[in-house]
Amino acid sequence: MDKFVNRILWILIGLIAVVVVLSLIPIGIYGVGYRGPYFGMMGLPYYGMYFFMPIMAAISILVIILFIYLIAGAFHDGSIMSDENSRATEILKERYAKGEISEEEYRKKLDELKK
Repeated sequence: MDKFVNRILWILIGLIAVVVVLSLIPIGIYGVGYRGPYFGMMGLPYYGMYFFMPIMAAISILVIILFIYLIAGAFHDGSIMSDENSRATEILKERYAKGEISEEEYRKKLDELKK
């Protein structure tokens, strides 16, 4: 899995864990059925929205970024080689120019690098 996608997924998992922990705090403090005065979002007092709204916004933004990244990757045709492949291609061209490898071997290795 791509390093970027992996990092985004772990951030999302961490934010979701924070939401779960914050939503369990009032249960630990007040019990399961308590709905005292001024209680609102997810069982927290109304100031609980100051915890959850930024976290939910961050989760939404990260999901959108991940979605765009994955969609862009799905339409990538692979014609643009990375820096590692371009360096490997340079070495392969040099070896072919020096006569160290045959044309058949050159084409075979070049096809492997393009995959």
